[in-house]
Amino acid sequence: MEEKFYNYFKLKLGAISDLMKYQSSINNPAFEKWWGSITATCERMGPRYKQRADRINFFPSVLTSGDDSEWINQTYKSGLNQAEAFIETLMEELQTWGLDDSNNKKFTEKNKTNVEQSPYNLYVTVNQQQAQQIIQTINLDKYDNETKEKVELLFSELSKLNKNKSKISNIVKWLANKSIDALIAILIAKANLQQ
Repeated sequence: MEEKFYNYFKLKLGAISDLMKYQSSINNPAFEKWWGSITATCERMGPRYKQRADRINFFPSVLTSGDDSEWINQTYKSGLNQAEAFIETLMEELQTWGLDDSNNKKFTEKNKTNVEQSPYNLYVTVNQQQAQQIIQTINLDKYDNETKEKVELLFSELSKLNKNKSKISNIVKWLANKSIDALIAILIAKANLQQ
């Protein structure tokens, strides 16, 4: 695999001299294709490689109201020089040590764990009567229609025997972002019912 990436970057390195002929990266489809392909490849190699590619700038971060064409051209050429050094370094790393995919493996394992196991466990169970009591206690009339729907959907899902944890989680996240007071009222009402 390292040889495949090495050869790919060698080809991309050869294209820099042609890209230097352009005045800037603005409306330059050859540059867009070239750099887009490099960043996509770096992303496939792992997050560390992509982060390094993302540090290279081809366009000035600040422009004045006057003629910035020279400044834009200088930044573009400087970015190409940085990209050239970056690609040469990548090729040397690949040739010397191979692909460092330890971060990629950790990232994949972490995501796999997150998918398999929710960051919190849902042990909340309510029956229909409790759901009605909580809904009455928190006075749903003071909330907008969307919040009312979410609360009713939450209690509907919580009263089921086979709960859809993903659905519950999404509703709780929505309430936490959009109507935290309704979520707090639900928790307080549930706690009061248990006493």
